[in-house]
Amino acid sequence: LSRNRLHMSHNETMTTRNGDKTKQRMMPTNLQLVEEARQLKLLRNSFKEHDFYFSVPNEEGIVHDISHCLQRSFIEWMGRKRQTGKGASNTSHRWWLPYVMEGGSKSLETKRRTVDPRFFWNEQSTMSLLQPLMGKTDEETATQSPYGLLLDHVIPVTSAFVGIQRGINIPSPNTSTSVKEKYDQLLISRRSKYRTGTRFTRRGVDGNGAVANYAETEQICFILRDDDDSDSSDLKEVYSHVQTRGSIPLHWSSPADVKAYRPRVYIGVDPVVQARGLRDHLLGELWWYSSSATKKSSVDEKIAARRRLLSKVTAASDKDTKISMVNLIDKHGDQGRLGNSFDAVLTAVMEVYCPDKVSNIGKLTKRKEMEPVIESNSVKHIWYDFHAECKGGRWDKLSSLLDQVT
Repeated sequence: LSRNRLHMSHNETMTTRNGDKTKQRMMPTNLQLVEEARQLKLLRNSFKEHDFYFSVPNEEGIVHDISHCLQRSFIEWMGRKRQTGKGASNTSHRWWLPYVMEGGSKSLETKRRTVDPRFFWNEQSTMSLLQPLMGKTDEETATQSPYGLLLDHVIPVTSAFVGIQRGINIPSPNTSTSVKEKYDQLLISRRSKYRTGTRFTRRGVDGNGAVANYAETEQICFILRDDDDSDSSDLKEVYSHVQTRGSIPLHWSSPADVKAYRPRVYIGVDPVVQARGLRDHLLGELWWYSSSATKKSSVDEKIAARRRLLSKVTAASDKDTKISMVNLIDKHGDQGRLGNSFDAVLTAVMEVYCPDKVSNIGKLTKRKEMEPVIESNSVKHIWYDFHAECKGGRWDKLSSLLDQVT
């Protein structure tokens, strides 16, 4: 049958008879079959090139999806415990419910309570099921609908690297004690679906603040207490460290050139576009990794209310959140020009969006009342010329970089 279908023309049909009814169904054309084969090949290649991970949602678990870091999962878990204690139903296993109940809101507050869209790689394929439920305010109606029942079987997947190392011994300064400590280590690096592409073909930031080759790496250490009289190990403490990496958040490119070992760097010349791209990137980073996601901002409540009016981005959550941007490119040549441009744009953005510029509500225009706030000391730029500093294998000089970061 498949061989015959390949030779059918575009106007051929197949006729089937069911009792007295006659149905005609268009058969796929040669071009359609070729395109289908091409799409399937691309899909198979995608599965070969990327490792996708997922966590099966459940009502009692702390980590209900793998797209969020451990700290955010703990915060959401504590919030769910408080809600269920008040008699509310536990719907944490339904990742899609907060999204559809708020009509597909793209606010960061909604994104925090559902799957992290940066690492939700099969999100696009679920949109046909999510769209009919948009704006449903009745939870029971949404969960009992055919689309809701199908969404319960959809599990978000993330393109990531995962490494596990078990039973790492911790040297104890007190050798007289019989209690030994060791830890298990989990390393997960989540790859963003936004602005993807290989090196040289994709650089810089886009109009929404997403940078190329963005990844979030999280190191989780489970400290265990070993008992010599028992074969089991008790969990004592859990530590998590998160860092992100990505292309320099400016509009720039570096197209590959077979004639040059180092391709030329082309930097955008519009200062307003550059500032907006960097601003949106900083606001997203400050919000996602806020250290006080469950408490109100310490900034004036009037400014906080105007922050919530922003549809694209939301301002930083508090003064305690700080970001150190480590820049390892050279300080000369094209890379030097790029680094100087980034430093200049960052300085301008921090000056324009500092609290002193936007805190006086009475003197602001209607447009500037909606401008976000970035604390003056919340972002630090560390430019460390790695090749120059560590030339000749002087890895000991990395201690100066650690001092600047800490």
